[in-house]
Amino acid sequence: MTSWDQQGNYSNGSGAGQGSRGSGYVPPHMRGAGGARCPVDTGLPAPEALDMRSYDPFAEAEATNKDADELFAGENTGINFDAYEDIPVEATGSNVPEPISTFQDIDMGKELMENVRRCKYTKPTPVQRYSIPIGMAGRDLMACAQTGSGKTAAFCFPIIAHALHGGFQPGARGRKAFPLALVLSPTRELSSQIYDEARKFCYQTGVRPVVVYGGAPQVQQLRELERGCDFLVATPGRLIDIMDRGRVSLAKIRYLALDEADRMLDMGFEPQIRRIVQGEDMPPVGRRQTLLFSATFPKEIQRLAADFLHDYVFLAVGRVGSSTELIVQHIEFVPGHEKRQMVLDLVQSLAEGLTLVFVETKKGADALEDFLVRNGIPATSIHGDRSQAEREAALRSFRSGRTPVLVATDVAARGLDIPHVTHVINFDLPADVDDYVHRIGRTGRAGKKGLATAFFSDKDAGMAGKLVELLQETNQEDPPDLPKARDASGKQGDWFQMLLARFNPISEKASNTAVLDFEKPLVELDHKIREVRKVAEQNGVDVSSQIKELEARARQLRKETYAKLTPIQRLQVARHPNRPTFLDIALNITDKFVELHGDRMGLDDPALVCGIASMDETSFMFIGHQKGRNTKENIYRNFGMPQPNGYRKALRFMRMADKFGFPIITFVDTPGAYAGLKAEELGQGEAIAMNLREMFNFRVPIISIVIGEGGSGGALAIGCANRMLIMENAVYYVASPEACAAILWKSRDKAGVATEALKITPRDLVGLGVMDEIVPEPLGAAHTDPMGAFPAVREAVLRHYRDYVGRSATEIMADRYMKFRHIGVYEEFLVAGGDVEAARAQREEAPGAYTKAGTWAPTEADARYIEKCADADEKWEQSLIGKEQWLNPPKVDHPGWLKPGWTEFVLALEEALEEEEAEAEEGEAGEGAGFEDDSDEEGHDATLSNGARNLAEADAA
Repeated sequence: MTSWDQQGNYSNGSGAGQGSRGSGYVPPHMRGAGGARCPVDTGLPAPEALDMRSYDPFAEAEATNKDADELFAGENTGINFDAYEDIPVEATGSNVPEPISTFQDIDMGKELMENVRRCKYTKPTPVQRYSIPIGMAGRDLMACAQTGSGKTAAFCFPIIAHALHGGFQPGARGRKAFPLALVLSPTRELSSQIYDEARKFCYQTGVRPVVVYGGAPQVQQLRELERGCDFLVATPGRLIDIMDRGRVSLAKIRYLALDEADRMLDMGFEPQIRRIVQGEDMPPVGRRQTLLFSATFPKEIQRLAADFLHDYVFLAVGRVGSSTELIVQHIEFVPGHEKRQMVLDLVQSLAEGLTLVFVETKKGADALEDFLVRNGIPATSIHGDRSQAEREAALRSFRSGRTPVLVATDVAARGLDIPHVTHVINFDLPADVDDYVHRIGRTGRAGKKGLATAFFSDKDAGMAGKLVELLQETNQEDPPDLPKARDASGKQGDWFQMLLARFNPISEKASNTAVLDFEKPLVELDHKIREVRKVAEQNGVDVSSQIKELEARARQLRKETYAKLTPIQRLQVARHPNRPTFLDIALNITDKFVELHGDRMGLDDPALVCGIASMDETSFMFIGHQKGRNTKENIYRNFGMPQPNGYRKALRFMRMADKFGFPIITFVDTPGAYAGLKAEELGQGEAIAMNLREMFNFRVPIISIVIGEGGSGGALAIGCANRMLIMENAVYYVASPEACAAILWKSRDKAGVATEALKITPRDLVGLGVMDEIVPEPLGAAHTDPMGAFPAVREAVLRHYRDYVGRSATEIMADRYMKFRHIGVYEEFLVAGGDVEAARAQREEAPGAYTKAGTWAPTEADARYIEKCADADEKWEQSLIGKEQWLNPPKVDHPGWLKPGWTEFVLALEEALEEEEAEAEEGEAGEGAGFEDDSDEEGHDATLSNGARNLAEADAA
């Protein structure tokens, strides 16, 4: 019969206690002690005795003084305990043990107490004061404490002390490990950090810690397990892999700890945790002690965590999910396009310390790192796509100060304890305030002060209320605009959530794995690079130089591939499902964007989106086609093909923009207007024609950019602009190549031939004078790096808009008219005797042709039209006499060169057109000559007059 005597010695009933064993063996906690100690009664079953290792169990633990100096020399040891004196603590549960005031108040064993001294812990922090006696009493615990408050020691100390008090025997050496304690954490970095701390606490105790996590060679980790494992630190995924190989058994587990428990139960780890805790051979609840720790514990996670606990104590140090007053928090309102420069300014202004920058996406981390390095800032980055070796190298470089700036995704948000992090920057705010608390908790640790800066924009409005509460709780200064954002989001938050529920942001698009045929060699090369990196990690081989060479080859191949795209391949890129949509661009290039709805007839077409936007303190009207991200959203958005009510909505808001002086920016991305029977019955053609006519009457500049595919009249209905821009891999056509191939060749297979003949690519369109500029995209096109495409779009739009600042309404309208007046030609008017070549030669020599200098040479008819516009403009200005208040309407931010009064202007223009109509009637006899002989200027002018009369009649109707 096995038993434990009151001195903690093991007995098998033969009278020979394990404390003596006849071989002079002394348990670790008794070595060097003056006498027996009375252990704390935990109420747990005693661990089963294990066979002794075949070698001296303490040979590796007995480090030299030099080893001890190195082990405890880390700068993360030592805590400013005075900073925690006033933090409130609440412990709920039955028979909660009394807290301790000093480490000497409870018996944790001589060796452990010596290690506490070596770690420079002078007195326990609040979470340690309560957690250690609760843990020593054998109670289950759910503890929520502020980041950097000593939670690792709070669960390590009771586990190690229990082992020492219980006559701990080192785990047997063998192929299969039987650890006594298991600590689970969500990330590799946090697991490694817990292991480093455990090594200090286990120094010279005989307790052997081992860490296993993904991304590192499994062979080395298995070797460490074979050498003996008493205290296992692991990530869930790697632990399951090793258990599946039969190399770890949880049958001897007496102590289970989950660090950052809320994340592991909320972020997709729950099935793995349940398998480890409930689906393997681990002792059930009540036969083991379970300790859950985190800085945040939302209510739903508390209910979930209770499944793993028995008669537990809930410990709240400070407010659950709150931060600490030691961290000074600043909220900066920064537009998306200014974030990089703001980070650069902040980093350059810091004299000392390390800066940790959090971003939302992996690509964003790489891009920001490159930007900082190009600007002379030593920086590195970590994210989920980096190998474990790369992540550890980046952290070492950051800790040492060689690269004082670390750009990271949320892999670094939890638990990492890095000394001298004086500044945390939230480049992209998380969606949840608990994640924000964890992020800023990387500074202000161990009682030291820290600074946290967050970049806030309109898309973060949902966080405003929680941020205000957090700032008030930690006695921080409220930014004056943050409560306003909170109030605004509170009034319309549910409404905006409903509107955005059918729009997935660009970050979710990256998960789409659509690969075009010509991209397959690029994907295969990237796959080979990952395979080489994986094999190198598994075998511990350094192939960094070979990987760099392969990456350079991949970049060159990508550059060559996209430089030589055929027109049909360019069309495929333009239609790529990962390509940024209008809303993606609008939300990322503007300082503020508010969507507007409705066509005044109770309809709202989701395929055409409108909204007020702000850039560089100027208000714009944004209008664009909106495709879907997936099949469900595409059905809702009708694949970006508007109905008549969509074009009426666009016209309504263009008129509003003209009235209040907002420049109009349109984003074209549609296969064409919807050609359904219902759409035609509702007046599809009429709606498009109305837009085409009305867009030439607007006095504000119109800038249009093709961001995907611009098809047919559906594109032109919002594309009659002063400037037409096109992204590098977009296309613009009258009829789709597939439709042309079906008509001409009765086969879709000829689409490639049709694509070349149609001249739909950006280079062709600029050469034809249809487009004014090609907006460059990142290497590999916008679908491979959506975030990298936005700055060029913003810069181009603003630059072309500024070209019109200071111009009169007459100049703006005339410029738009002139652009479309000379795009293409109606060749029937020019064919003389059927000689097409002669007609083309005439056209090239005729006035109005596109000159070599790149400007239009206006015809006499054009000059007359401009003169009429000027007359109308003058009459419009005369109509404003006595109505000066119209020139500067209150609470409207618009450029000074814009004047409201659209109705008056249209009336004046109609009057001018009536005068032209009268002149045209006098020369009616000459109209026919104009059709017969294109060299007859009078006939040419009469044709224009006839068109003007028709417009006037249509307008009157």
